[in-house]
Order: sequence, then C-alpha cells, then structure tokens
Amino acid sequence: YPINGRPMIDYVVEAVKDSKYIDKIMILGHPDIQLNYLENEVDTLIYSNKPFSERIKFSILKLKSPRKIIFVCSDIPLINGEIIDSFVEICDKVEADVYFPIIRKENILSKYPETKRTYFTISEGTFTGGNIAIVSPQVVLDNIDLIADLFGRRKNVLKQVRVIGITSLLKYFFGKLSLSEIEEKAEKMIKAHGKAIIYSGVEIGIDVDKKVDLVLVEDVLGRRK
Repeated sequence: YPINGRPMIDYVVEAVKDSKYIDKIMILGHPDIQLNYLENEVDTLIYSNKPFSERIKFSILKLKSPRKIIFVCSDIPLINGEIIDSFVEICDKVEADVYFPIIRKENILSKYPETKRTYFTISEGTFTGGNIAIVSPQVVLDNIDLIADLFGRRKNVLKQVRVIGITSLLKYFFGKLSLSEIEEKAEKMIKAHGKAIIYSGVEIGIDVDKKVDLVLVEDVLGRRK
C-alpha cells in the first residue's frame, strides 16, 4: 500500500538502513510487485513467487551469511533504526539461536488505542507478536517445514498453541501457560535455543493488514513530517 503517497516498504527500508547493526540488506519480493527502484538502496533484490517457507529458505541460501539474520516484515512502516537497534542490543545480552519479540497489550493500546491486533494471554500478561525476528540461518533451514506450518496458523493463537501439545493448550485456556514453558516446548521442537523478548518498541507490533491500521499509520507518519 502507499502511505501518504509513498510505498509502505520505503519506510521499512529506510529504518533498516538507519540501523547501525545491519551489515547487508536483502529484499525478497513477489514478482507481481516490481521494486527495481530500490536496487540502489539495498545490497540484494530478488523475486520469488514460491510459498512462504520456500522463499525464506531461498533467501537464506542466497545470502550465505554465517552470522545471525534479522527478518523484518515489509508492512510495519512505523519502525525506525533506533527501534531495531534497541531490540538487537537486548538480544545481544541473551544467548539464543532464535529471538522473537512480544509486546504487552497495554503498551500498544496506551500509545495507539485505535489499532486492532491479535493478542494471546499467558501467565505473564497479554501480548501480541512483533513482526521482526533474529535467527541463526541453520536453525531456520533445519525447521523449514515447521515454519511453514506456523505461518499458516499465524492469525489463530489456539492453532499455534496446539502445535506444542494438548497440555499446553489446556493451560492456555485457563491462563496458566507461562513464557518459560512455551520456550521449553519450542526448544524441544526446533532442537535449538529460542527466546521470546518482552519488548517495549510497540511499533514492531503494528503491521498494516486492516483499514483501521492504514488510517492510523498515515496519521502518525503524516504528523512525523
């Protein structure tokens, strides 16, 4: 979507370029949406119309990075370099193979009360997931089928919880499922160390997938000018 006359991805590319920790930038686009105008803004621009998990695998193999990769969705135009850097710095203090941000519901609504998000409630509170992740490339390649499955369940919390077992599902129903239990179950599934990071940068939790969110980000970005 265009945001105030500018392609939404432009805001995200600008934020990634402003990060002091990102070495190389790759855009993996769909061939139906031409992004050639961004060729000089990033290191690599490739296209693929394959399923999500295959596109992820393709991009990792193409990048050939021995270091961790940060995935950033193209529909979170409210982020900036400072938000990305802050998340990287928090993750750098914790040893893990996969880092995924979660944001408290009250933090999002206190700043952007208009937004509509998918939330989940666990022992530590009510959260929504962020739209970036830091991962070790090999862990992703080793779990590509699981990633495809979870991506298909991404808008349904109950379907996601079912992946880690019926006991966890029952605990979730009664608000007794804890973050540490989720991490433990996930680690057994992916055979690697995963860490959910409770993060205060609420903008990474606001993806534009509804009309109300489009109106919100147009207003926020318009006022930033």
